[in-house]
Amino acid sequence: MFKNICNNKISLADKITLIRVLLIPLFILLIRNAVFYQNFRWYALIVFILAVLTDFFDGFVARLRKESSGIGEMLDPIADKLLLISAFLSLYFFYNTYGTLRLWVILIIFLRDFCLLVFVSVFLLFKYEIKIKPSFLGKATTFLQMLTVIWFLSGFIYFEYVCYITVATTVISGIDYFFKKVRFVNE
Repeated sequence: MFKNICNNKISLADKITLIRVLLIPLFILLIRNAVFYQNFRWYALIVFILAVLTDFFDGFVARLRKESSGIGEMLDPIADKLLLISAFLSLYFFYNTYGTLRLWVILIIFLRDFCLLVFVSVFLLFKYEIKIKPSFLGKATTFLQMLTVIWFLSGFIYFEYVCYITVATTVISGIDYFFKKVRFVNE
């Protein structure tokens, strides 16, 4: 029965997205042990990069095979948020040995996503039909947040500057999303 559900209801792109979700616990486990085993940091980086690649490939496969699904439209942004919030929190609590990842960076990223979740929930509560369509700023924000995690794990210099750029883009995209939805309601 489960095989039929997967084959009939879930597209290949959706399965790729599910792989991203399944990589999250592995990433957390690797980061948690990276303090004790330095090589685990590199394994965690590889797992995170694989998860990021699934974000690219699920969209590519969906466009290539013309497989647009309601499940995918909801699951993809949720998978992104789960991956990023899990990554930032894991890095902060388990692998922030030099204190280079600041709590305020994580709070701003989390606050933006929480506000968007509340905003969408209010729309749904009042029976507005909303289409979750990522904007260029939203995609840039997700890309920069993913790049920030990769930058941190790679140990590249200028990490603070990458954080500033990521936070600025995160705030701007949150404000942009809010005003677009307010315009939608006013129309």
